[in-house]
Amino acid sequence: MRTSKAPGKRVHGCLSSCPDHPWFRYLGLSACVVVGLAGSVQAQVAPAQPPTVPAPAESEAAPAAEEVDSPEKYAEIYVHRFFPADPRIALNATGEKRAEALAHFAEGFRKQSNKDMAGALKEFRRVLELDPTPVAMAAKVAGLEAVLGDPAEGEAVLKRSLEANPGNPGIAIAMAEYLRTFRKAEPGSKERSLQVLKDAFAAFPNSSPVVGQYLRFLLQDQKREEALAVLNEAQKNENASAAYYLTLGKMAAQILPVSRSKDSEPVALNAIFEKALAKAGDDPVIQDQVAAFYLATQQFAKAGALYQSLIAKHPDRLEFRQKLARVLGASGDATGAMKMLESIIDVDPDDVETRRELGRRYHESSKLARERGDMEQADADLGKALLHLQAALRTASGSVQEFNEVAQMLLQAKKPRDAAQLLERAAHLYPEDPIVGILQTYAYGASEEWTKSVPIFEKVIRLATLSQPALLDERFFFRFGAATERAGDVEGAAVLFRRSLELLTKSDPNLEDEENKAFAAQVYNYLGYMWVEKDQKIPESGELIKKALQLDPDSGAIMDSLGWYYFKAGEYQKAVDMLQKAARHMEESDGVVFDHIAQALFKLGRKEEALDHLRQALALEPENAQYKDRLEAFQKADPPTPPKPAAEPSSEAPAKPEKTDSPAPAPAK
Repeated sequence: MRTSKAPGKRVHGCLSSCPDHPWFRYLGLSACVVVGLAGSVQAQVAPAQPPTVPAPAESEAAPAAEEVDSPEKYAEIYVHRFFPADPRIALNATGEKRAEALAHFAEGFRKQSNKDMAGALKEFRRVLELDPTPVAMAAKVAGLEAVLGDPAEGEAVLKRSLEANPGNPGIAIAMAEYLRTFRKAEPGSKERSLQVLKDAFAAFPNSSPVVGQYLRFLLQDQKREEALAVLNEAQKNENASAAYYLTLGKMAAQILPVSRSKDSEPVALNAIFEKALAKAGDDPVIQDQVAAFYLATQQFAKAGALYQSLIAKHPDRLEFRQKLARVLGASGDATGAMKMLESIIDVDPDDVETRRELGRRYHESSKLARERGDMEQADADLGKALLHLQAALRTASGSVQEFNEVAQMLLQAKKPRDAAQLLERAAHLYPEDPIVGILQTYAYGASEEWTKSVPIFEKVIRLATLSQPALLDERFFFRFGAATERAGDVEGAAVLFRRSLELLTKSDPNLEDEENKAFAAQVYNYLGYMWVEKDQKIPESGELIKKALQLDPDSGAIMDSLGWYYFKAGEYQKAVDMLQKAARHMEESDGVVFDHIAQALFKLGRKEEALDHLRQALALEPENAQYKDRLEAFQKADPPTPPKPAAEPSSEAPAKPEKTDSPAPAPAK
């Protein structure tokens, strides 16, 4: 095969597919190099015989572009013919070595990628033969030797590199790590490792990696006294860099006793970090790390001062404001922390993480205000929390948990429609998550959108049956039943209530758990009251409500249901007695109970008492149109003739009805 190319253009192996490895930088060559890889084919564009190219004279003008690119100058490429390179671009001896090393490295990298570790090792060995100075390559070859079964040879490789690199502390660290990793079974390997680092510490007293590794290994070997001696020796070094003292400080924190109390300062540690600060000048990286140390040791004033200085010098570095907010929050200044975070939002309103942090902080502040009874502040902070959390969700789609938490907060803030809208988006993003659906049912229920709620319950059953069946418990079916009843399907609701009771009986047959007992009472009461309200199955509903009252005898709500059952059954005196008892047992006055009492009293012919109870109901619910209409109707109407009390049964003869009425009970307050 042959193709045409313009003269002077060289076809060569291209390394552009190789990654940007440090070795390319070490060799000082670009990815495409004139000399081909080992084993690759090199081709030179030329006529049949290699031309002799004389060096151009200084006065000689460069050839015109048209001449160079003219079709007449094209030549053929013969893949199997080789010609020497132009002398003007020939590599010197050093360059040739580097090029060959690069070729072997690239081939070794290729073999390593293909899982040919033995072949890769062979190529990497050749790289070291050409140039023994690269520490990273020596460590790589040593590691491969150990992995492939010859750890002694790996150690020998590092020894040769140690001799070839007398001015490089990195090889000493590599040797120390190798001895602890691949030669740990050999007696005295830890001591040899420490000796290597001790010699390196003496030779390179200003090297932060050396002193850091030396101290780290001493601590690993439980040689705390020796570590303390090395630390003291290192602190005497006045010529080291800021990074050196920073490393020293971090290691010293593991050696020296550090108090985490904000009432005491770690004086010895502070002295080391202050040296790092003094050497750092205006380096924000060092200052940031020292401030982080102050925060970790609860030196909030020092940490805050450093971050304030960094903010003044670098107002565009918003991360320093975030860290100052963290310091303020840790020191107990929640208000200051939130103000600092607000300043970040002023600069970058799309900062999602800061929005989330602000939302969490305002939510926590809201809960604390609610606990101390400051409801106005609690509501204000809840509103701010929602402002930031909703903005974060608009900027970036959050997790299911985030959507759920914000939706619950919206429900707490009495914004069920907003919660429903948010959860509709969550359901679109996470269509297979049943938790989102359950929260949707709460949102639709709170906004009384029952026809929307029922299909969501059905969807949750489909999703949770396979993924989270535990969600479909007795309380789920009770809520489903209540929503179905509100949507107008009484028979469907009854089926769901009975399903709830079945599940409860399975988990606690004897209702020994007090919470389960109270819940069962609630289900029986709801089912019975539902039928009473619809004037259906009155006898059966009475039995259900009585069973509920047996389970929860102090429930004012169940007493109200039983009183209303008596009313529907025509037993008005029993109704009044039970309803007035219900009013006394309610935790908060309820307009429904007073309305029920009023209707029962009116049936007994006690109009004025009935009107008085209706006025109490209206005082509790001034906008209730039913109460207003009933009050007006009762005022205009004459009460019905009170029924006569039932006769007392006699064992001897049938009792005759008595002429006197029962005494009227006092109205509930």
